[in-house]
Amino acid sequence: MAQYIAIDVGGTAIKYGLADENCNILERHKTPTEAQGGGPVIVKKVMDIISRYHDKADGVAISTAGMVDTEKGRIFYAGPTIPNYAGTEYKQIVEKTFSLPCEVENDVNCAGLAEALLGAGRGCESMLCLTVGTGIGGCFVLNGQVYHGHSGSGCEVGYMHMRGSSFEQLGATSVMTRSVSRRKLLESDPSALDGLDEEAAAKKIRANQRNWGGRDIFDAARCGDTICAEEIDKMCDVLGQGIANICYVLNPEIVVLGGGVMAQKEYLYPRIRSAMDRYLVSSIAENTRLAMAERENDAGMTGAVLHFLQRQKT
Repeated sequence: MAQYIAIDVGGTAIKYGLADENCNILERHKTPTEAQGGGPVIVKKVMDIISRYHDKADGVAISTAGMVDTEKGRIFYAGPTIPNYAGTEYKQIVEKTFSLPCEVENDVNCAGLAEALLGAGRGCESMLCLTVGTGIGGCFVLNGQVYHGHSGSGCEVGYMHMRGSSFEQLGATSVMTRSVSRRKLLESDPSALDGLDEEAAAKKIRANQRNWGGRDIFDAARCGDTICAEEIDKMCDVLGQGIANICYVLNPEIVVLGGGVMAQKEYLYPRIRSAMDRYLVSSIAENTRLAMAERENDAGMTGAVLHFLQRQKT
């Protein structure tokens, strides 16, 4: 049975291992991305990983942050969190060095493909997948294929304009934790930010944010903490409106939500569903399912292998 090296390059960690042709993960590991070191550091880490497995692999499947030209296996845009990453020619470098076929896809698209074919969206003709974390990523899968758009940047919904800002600058998990941190800081000391410039205030809020991670906020909300409950509700309202806006355009059969915060699905599901229904006309709301992602930590690696197999088949 064929085996593939599966690599998922995220902003914090690189997950990697071996998978078989049925997308079963045979072994899994992870290492820090060290994204601040930029593209060259990440490429070296990826090449080191491949060198460990290349003699028993039939191909290399890469899932990565950034916008990807899937034809060329090249990163054509990356945000400031990973400097000097745009222009990385993964496919060219890997195939030249190891003489193994290599395919590369965006990490959210990989997660979406995994959910569409092997997760919460299996059996559905069309699926919108959103990952909610530091930002918000989107993927639309139609008839088992990721929709990439004309120039390869289809469904980059995090940049969608909303309420004078953007979808991800209003609805990401990081926004919620920052808002809770600020309000808690001022609750304990109303003058905590007095006299500070914007940079100094942001630094102080970030320091307090370590005390208010996502799990802390949900635990506190369940215990009746008003601030935490209010900020979660704000996030759910933004997510509901954003999802509704996308549904008006794409009309998916199912919307699947992923990202670490979705581990709190019992708390979040009814609130996000309610917000969706509030912003959607009833005829669309009644025909749009909502589900939480099933593939979780393996979604990127699994989706990378699925993408590899689809590309190699065609």
